[in-house]
Amino acid sequence: HPKPYLHDFLQGSSVAPPEPLPKKKRNPELEERLGKIKAELEEKEYEEMTRDVRKSEFSLMDQGEIKSASSAIGEGVSILVTKGTFFALGYFASVSAWGFDATWNMIAGLVGLIFGFAVETTLFILRQSRIIGENERSKKRKDKERSRRKEMTQLASQGISVEGLESGPTEGSPATESEAQGLLKPTSP
Repeated sequence: HPKPYLHDFLQGSSVAPPEPLPKKKRNPELEERLGKIKAELEEKEYEEMTRDVRKSEFSLMDQGEIKSASSAIGEGVSILVTKGTFFALGYFASVSAWGFDATWNMIAGLVGLIFGFAVETTLFILRQSRIIGENERSKKRKDKERSRRKEMTQLASQGISVEGLESGPTEGSPATESEAQGLLKPTSP
């Protein structure tokens, strides 16, 4: 007696799909609101996609990265040249002072190399401390400008005129906060 197979059982049968559910009508106000939200989302996505494309120049971060990379390459080359120069200086100074003795000439060259390493390390530390100081000053300036703009926005949102304060103190404009208070006046609606 042979075993039955699945296709034998299914022979002559058919699949009856379920009847589709009737579509509900949506509220027209909801459709309108969803359309506005969708348009806003598409606009935000477009702005995000094209933000970097629209910039005509490198951003400050990109410029900083390029400066950092070229600075690192320059430092590497400088270190190699300095060490090689001081090694050669020590080596040939030893040759001219005591004659050709390979051991003492190499030792003198290595002493020159170590001295060159100390000089280059000192110069590197001085350069980096100057760069760090410049970056900190730049960051403080940017933070100060950002907080000043935020303060101006808050004053303007409160209905206070900020005429003469947008660009900071200039010749003929108030230099102190008390002088600036005289310029702050409520705007009429």
